[in-house]
Amino acid sequence: MKHSSENIYKMIEQMDKQLQTELLKKDGKVQEEKLWENTYIKRQIDKREGGGVFTVSDHIRAMVYSLLSGGQGWAKYAGEMDIQTGCISCVDTIFHDYNPTELLECSPQQLFEELQELHLAPRFGTAPIEKLISANIPKLLKMEEEYGTVDKYYQKYVQTGIDRHLIAPVKLLVKTLSDTESNDKMEQMGVPLVCEYLRNVGFDLPKPDTHICRILGSEILGFSTSKEVSEYKAIDIIFKIAKAARKSAAETDYILWSYCSDGYGEICTSKNPKCDICVAVGQCRKHKEDVVAIIKNKLVLNSYFKIKEYDDVSRIICKASDTIYSSLCSQILHDYSISAEDGVYIKREVGTFLIDRIPELLESIDQKVFDESHHAICEEIIHMFSSKCQLKYGIAQRWLNETLINLILVESSLPVSILPVAKARKYFHVSVAREILQTATAQRKEVYHHGLGLKCAPLKHEDSAVYEMDWFHQKETQPCMYWGYEEYTEFQNSVRDVLKKPIKDGIYKDVLDWNFHALVEMS
Repeated sequence: MKHSSENIYKMIEQMDKQLQTELLKKDGKVQEEKLWENTYIKRQIDKREGGGVFTVSDHIRAMVYSLLSGGQGWAKYAGEMDIQTGCISCVDTIFHDYNPTELLECSPQQLFEELQELHLAPRFGTAPIEKLISANIPKLLKMEEEYGTVDKYYQKYVQTGIDRHLIAPVKLLVKTLSDTESNDKMEQMGVPLVCEYLRNVGFDLPKPDTHICRILGSEILGFSTSKEVSEYKAIDIIFKIAKAARKSAAETDYILWSYCSDGYGEICTSKNPKCDICVAVGQCRKHKEDVVAIIKNKLVLNSYFKIKEYDDVSRIICKASDTIYSSLCSQILHDYSISAEDGVYIKREVGTFLIDRIPELLESIDQKVFDESHHAICEEIIHMFSSKCQLKYGIAQRWLNETLINLILVESSLPVSILPVAKARKYFHVSVAREILQTATAQRKEVYHHGLGLKCAPLKHEDSAVYEMDWFHQKETQPCMYWGYEEYTEFQNSVRDVLKKPIKDGIYKDVLDWNFHALVEMS
């Protein structure tokens, strides 16, 4: 697949923005320790670029942090990190602040057990710690003795790479420290861990772990014809992407890695990837090659919603709202005796209002906040009609709920996500129309494959504050368009409650998924 520099730049920027504004949030707050600018690696790269000096102790710390990252998630270590320094102080204490003389006298088993007590022990047992003490620290001390500093020895390999005009000059140093045939091989450290070690002493390069080698491969971003690219090829590819993205190689790698990794972005995972909210879907091979899906998406956007790819968020929300008015206008104009001219004017006013309020609604942190915001929006829609008629809650809820459903369809058809619809979807309400009400409240629920058998269809009544719930009956049930807030809320809660366990024995992904199944069945 060919990738233009501009597309790569946009992809990395969009990934980074989504990570910072959505994916790295917990309980509504950004997890500061997981942001690139707060990482130990970023601080060390800044130190090297600023002419800082790296001692043997710095190299030992870098190696320990690298060994801890091998074969397991980094999220648990990030949680122990000092946000001011990027260091993991509890690990630093266990390793005697990386004093080589003291460490050479330590028992690897004791160090491992102390890490175990903090639930921070490396996955591969004591072997990495044993080799750190018996082989790797002596090598670092020997380099310092012969060359003055470890960095001076390493720099000659980097300079050779520069002289050869390699895409990634530091790759020769990686090979020297990871190749089993090399005298300078660091024990228990392959290419990914050597890269992580070197990043921890300020060298700007990626760590080609399984996440990176997979996302760059033929089935995802398509930077190679192989399903998973080789470790050395991944280093070259990241350097090229970094140049196009106008970022450092290490930061570019961190963005891509975070997008895949558990405890971080968790979007492009090996199992159950979240393609519906992935901002790189426009660059993804699996989507690029699905020509039928592309055509369907364009038909949904262009033919039904009249949405163009260059439309901004405001225009998309407005068009999603306008489509709902088109389906409701006959009821509004006829049953509420509003002129067509007044209807068009109010439609425009509601659309403008929803442009302002829907993004805020989608940022709700829980069901209670969503419900309160949802209610306020519906009441405002009713208020907009107040000078012309007494619009009922049943119309307002359909206008808002079906606009939100339209945004789900639009988001799934766009090449790049623009709204956090998928994130907020779990809070969405069922859009109450006759078909939905009938499926949910038929007395014999077995009549419908997706029937719920709920006795929560309001009987016809004049006073919206006084109503009685019963089974659905065409002649006796209050039409949804005349519902008030109380009966609407009781119906929503009844549907939510019956679908809770957990989401009806795994049949539905969420409440809205039942909504869709019921609509398809009734149509």
